[in-house]
Amino acid sequence: ETNQACAMRSALFTIVLFTTWATAMAWVCPAHMLVAEIAKRNLPEKDRRELDRVMGLVNAISGTIDNTFTASACWPDDLKRNNLHAMEDWHVIDLAYNPESIPLNVTNEQVMASRNNVVNVLNELHGTLRQCDGMPDGCSANKTFELSFSLHWVVHLVAEIHSPLHCVTRYTKEYPKGDSHGKVEIVDVDGMYLDLHRYWDGAAGQLDPVPRPLDVQGVAYLQGWVDRLMEEFPPSHVSDVGLHSFQEWAMEGYRLAVDAVYAYGNTTLDKDYQAQAHKLTRQQLALAGYRLSALLLDFSGIPKHCRALCCLCGGLCVGVHFLITLVVVMIVLTLTAVVYVYSVVKSDPAVHRPPTGPVESSSGPPRSMYEDAQETLEYPLLPGE
Repeated sequence: ETNQACAMRSALFTIVLFTTWATAMAWVCPAHMLVAEIAKRNLPEKDRRELDRVMGLVNAISGTIDNTFTASACWPDDLKRNNLHAMEDWHVIDLAYNPESIPLNVTNEQVMASRNNVVNVLNELHGTLRQCDGMPDGCSANKTFELSFSLHWVVHLVAEIHSPLHCVTRYTKEYPKGDSHGKVEIVDVDGMYLDLHRYWDGAAGQLDPVPRPLDVQGVAYLQGWVDRLMEEFPPSHVSDVGLHSFQEWAMEGYRLAVDAVYAYGNTTLDKDYQAQAHKLTRQQLALAGYRLSALLLDFSGIPKHCRALCCLCGGLCVGVHFLITLVVVMIVLTLTAVVYVYSVVKSDPAVHRPPTGPVESSSGPPRSMYEDAQETLEYPLLPGE
């Protein structure tokens, strides 16, 4: 009977774990769509429409359920679910957190230099997009697929690198070969069991599944979350929104993992830990969205002096830029007119010649200009001069 009870408990644990894991898989996609939607909201309207069109180039070929720029953010994970794992290492970087000094065969410097990780893949994709200047008009016809492919991955990986466990693997005596970004560490969250990686990737359980293609309800759900995230963490209140480098983003995620993610005392996540995880994941989603927006503006050709305004003003940059240009043009035209008038006045003596005819005097009868001039000269003019 004891063995039977033990077997039942084991089976129940397996069912709960599988069910939770499947739900967590559904949570991952909404997190990616939120990052894409925040970025899109902070872009000019013209670029929003263009991004929808560009992302559709790959969608039409692959036959995915991604009908918009926002939904396309999940496409690289769709590839894994369809058993295409060749690019699986693109999603992470294996920076080692080694609190127990386990002997390792590779250093973090070597890991960072490796080509096949999220940092260097983003660098490669960034280079591809810069060659095309970000939009199809800047690419030859045979490069539009590369542009669409690269945009899909950039949108996805910018979100990934802001999930702390995508930037670290912890080495301990229990896991001398690493915990695989938290995937082998099973934690108890209010009686539900799931791996640590899924918990953090799913915004610590805060998000509901959102079916694709996106329908009216799905869009409304995402928009509500975007409103909440941008109100709680506006660009002006989020530190280091600027682009910086992808390596710095990875190191930022590494430090968050060490200081916050691995800060639990045992495998049961208490309320304080969960509250911290909720806030930190919301912050990272907002930050990823703002940085993705800045990255897309970098590709779109919008002047650098205007990009910060786009993030702060919700995509009004084009109007601001137009006004700045208009003011500059007016100043140039005014200065040109002034210089022209001055040059004419200086070069044409006729402009200096006083008008002929009588001039009204303050007292006495009208006097001629000839008479007035006589009083101002040291030697009076002779008549006719």
